[in-house]
Amino acid sequence: DNMKLSEERAKSVVEYLISKGISPDRLTSRGMGESNPVTVSAKTAAKYPFLKEGDVLTEKFINALPNNQDKEICHQLNRRTEFAITRTDFNETGIPFGE
Repeated sequence: DNMKLSEERAKSVVEYLISKGISPDRLTSRGMGESNPVTVSAKTAAKYPFLKEGDVLTEKFINALPNNQDKEICHQLNRRTEFAITRTDFNETGIPFGE
């Protein structure tokens, strides 16, 4: 199942970051992929000329592409791990800075 694979990829990234000394309290993982398709950025469109900025890589969009190579590129773009900075006041004690 693709969602399970996405979740496993995200979990493995978290495990890698923990192995490099990042506190587990700072990390969460969430698999994405088909449930949250990529919207093509200008940078991605420049790299892959068959895509336009703003294209959304849904299954319908991908399946309409003319060749398997382009389809696989789009599937790979959807198989991603994204990170967001959720706090800038974290320290290893768990007490926010300034308190």
